[in-house]
Amino acid sequence: MKPEAIHEAVAAIARHHLLRCVRSPDRHPMVQDTLQALEKNADLKGSQSALFDAEQFLEAEPPKIKRLAPEKKNKPRRIQMRAQPKLVSRRPT
Repeated sequence: MKPEAIHEAVAAIARHHLLRCVRSPDRHPMVQDTLQALEKNADLKGSQSALFDAEQFLEAEPPKIKRLAPEKKNKPRRIQMRAQPKLVSRRPT
């Protein structure tokens, strides 16, 4: 979504809040910070491809892959019965 469309949506939400006499969310610091971050990201979007040179990736060695040990199969546990019943405290009646 483009920043202009987001600003229009936030303005529409603020308008509805104003009509209902409720505090406008567009004045909240978190909303303002988020909108500024979205604008900043939109401004930098075209220049992101020039952050790294292709030669840097071609010169680097690929990381070595570690082999994991095969998983051990867990045997099902045998359920043991108690020799005596479990003691439970009685509740007063």
